[in-house]
Amino acid sequence: MEPENCLAHWHDGKLEFWSPSQTPENGRLLVSKVLNIPHDDIIVHLKRAGGGFGRRLTNDYMLEAGAIAKQVGVPVKLLWTREDDFHHDHYRPAGFHYLKGGVDSSGKLVTWRNHFISFGEGTQFAPSANIPGNEFPGTFLPNFSSAHRLCLSVCPRTRCALLAATPFSWVFHPSPTSLRTLPEKIPSSSVSIFSTRRA
Repeated sequence: MEPENCLAHWHDGKLEFWSPSQTPENGRLLVSKVLNIPHDDIIVHLKRAGGGFGRRLTNDYMLEAGAIAKQVGVPVKLLWTREDDFHHDHYRPAGFHYLKGGVDSSGKLVTWRNHFISFGEGTQFAPSANIPGNEFPGTFLPNFSSAHRLCLSVCPRTRCALLAATPFSWVFHPSPTSLRTLPEKIPSSSVSIFSTRRA
């Protein structure tokens, strides 16, 4: 995974890019808006180079290279240092889950409660830090509840390789650690309760 990089060339009233963007059209829109260049005068040659893993969903490096190229009027090769890359990166949203659930006498999951702690401010989640209401197992269980609390973070957050499921997809998959909290024997006439914490 090389640091963010881009080649930009301003010529004949057009801005031309050679970029490893994961969302080149979003890059064109951003450059058009910020640098006040008509959308049709921005050309992107997409280079499938290096690893993006979600970091190249945002196109700040394209904007930086384009702004410099427009000022100097010659081709500009932008290559961030590794330190710049870490300093200006967009970090994956974290999540802490306190899960509580119940299984019936046949071992079927029948109730689920999730207290989720993630990043945001007030009632607004940070980008890709929330859990949609229709996310598994919410629509599959008769007894489901979910609550959340948000922590303020000054680090820029965005989704990574798992897209919107970043803060929770790994939590809901059974693992030996989480299954250890299930009772060994389930009484035939009751619902057994189990709980686990995942961070």
